[in-house]
Amino acid sequence: MTLALCLTGELRNFKYTKNVIAHGLRDITNKLPFVIGIFPQSEDWTPVLDVFQDAKLVEQDTCYVTLSKMYACSKLFRPHCRENFIQTLCDAQKCWHEIRKQELETVKEFKIISRMRPDTLW
Repeated sequence: MTLALCLTGELRNFKYTKNVIAHGLRDITNKLPFVIGIFPQSEDWTPVLDVFQDAKLVEQDTCYVTLSKMYACSKLFRPHCRENFIQTLCDAQKCWHEIRKQELETVKEFKIISRMRPDTLW
């Protein structure tokens, strides 16, 4: 099984979960997947390289899209939710582009492509 894993988001607790994540992925695929990481400009993603040595890390592009105020998560508690949602979509788009580029360069198609936040608990 050929797996490509797209990591997007902030690392947060990744330094505590990285070994468990790697172990879980090895159990699923018998090897580590090809990893593309779209990292925020403000973060150091070397912990990702500790686990996924061959990961391709690409700096996040800031997305600018104007949305109507009706697309808001909450007026009181999450004022930037709208921008975060759009940024997530832009990160995914960049990730899929990088994965496709990898497929064309290696002439190998991935059977499974997955997106994961690096701060996901396993």
